[in-house]
Amino acid sequence: MSIESNLAAGQIAMRVMDREVFRHFDEMGLFATTTALKILDRWTLNSPEKLKEMEKPWNKGELFDRFAGQVEQELKAKETERYWDLIDSGLSHWEALEAMGIKVNL
Repeated sequence: MSIESNLAAGQIAMRVMDREVFRHFDEMGLFATTTALKILDRWTLNSPEKLKEMEKPWNKGELFDRFAGQVEQELKAKETERYWDLIDSGLSHWEALEAMGIKVNL
């Protein structure tokens, strides 16, 4: 994985999200993979209002838990043969996750 791909993933989220929240995710070590950054980009594009609501102080704990859980689910899915069979059949990453019963939106 190149540095360029790491820099590209997360750019959308970085422009929209509260900087403190984004920094906290980074400090939690959740940006070790591009998967995590792509999740935030997807949430930013698909549910910007909900993401901004989740960034409010009284919702941050729930957002952090949801994000950490999403990262874990998607990384585990990528370790399964079923995921790769779905990808090989022509589904996109998020379509494969949905087919596996994993919620992809915030």
